[in-house]
Amino acid sequence: MIVTDTATNVGAVKPRKAVLEMPEYHPPLAGRTALRLDFNENTFGSSPRVMEKMRSATAESLTKYPEREPAERIVAKHFELQAEQVLLTNGVDEAIHLMCCAFLEAEDEALIATPSFLCMTSACN
Repeated sequence: MIVTDTATNVGAVKPRKAVLEMPEYHPPLAGRTALRLDFNENTFGSSPRVMEKMRSATAESLTKYPEREPAERIVAKHFELQAEQVLLTNGVDEAIHLMCCAFLEAEDEALIATPSFLCMTSACN
């Protein structure tokens, strides 16, 4: 449904009632006894190559962020892109921040949907 803001006379999309009534998502942070896929936990464990690399890591090498350009070149090659077309970030928050800095002006508006996780409850139906 599209509604018009009477103050600005601008049309906006109004969410369904079921969406408006959904509770905010607050992940449990303590007392976890099971795998949490919403935390992007790995169900298979690390690959043997990762484990081998970890065994050869030094305390000093674990204190530094790796340079991202070598990994971006690998990703670009895999997807048949130019390295300049790939940007790896430290999570989605950094990616959103960089996109906003690159494309939004101070007077621009952005729509950010919450919750941003797939809803698995009957409230979404």
